[in-house]
Amino acid sequence: MKFSPRILVLLISSGLLFGCKATKGPKVTKTDAYDRVESIREEEEYVNKVQEKIKAEERVKQAPDPNYTPPKDLQAKNRYELPKITNADVTIIEYDMFMVSYDQSTLIPRWVAYTLTPEMTEGAAVRASVTEDPIFSGRQASLDDYRGSGWAKGSLASPNDFKSSETATEQSCYLTNCCPMKNSVNNGQWSSLDNQIKKWAQEFGKVYIVAGTIPGQKQNGTIGENEVLVPDAIFKAVLVGHGKQFSSIGFIIENKANKNTIPELAVPVSEIESRCGLTLFEALPSDIKDKVKSGFEAKDWGL
Repeated sequence: MKFSPRILVLLISSGLLFGCKATKGPKVTKTDAYDRVESIREEEEYVNKVQEKIKAEERVKQAPDPNYTPPKDLQAKNRYELPKITNADVTIIEYDMFMVSYDQSTLIPRWVAYTLTPEMTEGAAVRASVTEDPIFSGRQASLDDYRGSGWAKGSLASPNDFKSSETATEQSCYLTNCCPMKNSVNNGQWSSLDNQIKKWAQEFGKVYIVAGTIPGQKQNGTIGENEVLVPDAIFKAVLVGHGKQFSSIGFIIENKANKNTIPELAVPVSEIESRCGLTLFEALPSDIKDKVKSGFEAKDWGL
């Protein structure tokens, strides 16, 4: 059992900790000591809850009105992975190694963005079980919504990308990073695409990633009591910088059983934008932005 420093001092001074003699000073009875331990525990639990609330408020940014202006750190010129932040991005959650625009009406992410390096994928962090975000105070999907639905809890930001950090790996297993995904897609093309992108991170040293959902015609309906939306499709877009030059590639996977290979799923990033309504890789220089996103050379990506 772990004790806080304050409780350890009390236990040692009262002689209640196995192998320790009571220290000199006012005599503390066992009953008094136990009462004080319980009092300290309650006080520390209260402090922890207050700290968690403050932490949640810092992580969740609310868009107050249609004239919403993103915080300066979200508009930084070198944040190439980020889409254009708009008033539609009402809930932005910043985790340790990735960012989520979470839709509290559909209960799935609009997009997830992060920069991936080879070092991030190296480590001993173990993938955790999927669960609700314990700190996020807003409306989110629950495990019960997925239970018995026939849909997988598909992670948009791959937990395997954050093996260097136990915290980030755990956060990537929160439902705020998931959407209902066809099992064959989650375990098939989506998993294969994650592995391919990790190879690109090794090859290029750094890749900028944005993944997201395409609600489409909402032909798959919703699941669970909270009516979690099942998107028609999911996407990933990848950007690589070569000095002042950039190249990009996108992938759209329909959220249904299919046998398409990774090369067959590749599309220009501009096609993703037309389907989901997002403006991706907003930080790209304006004079090259459209050209970078309007096409790709399969051979440059080894496809």
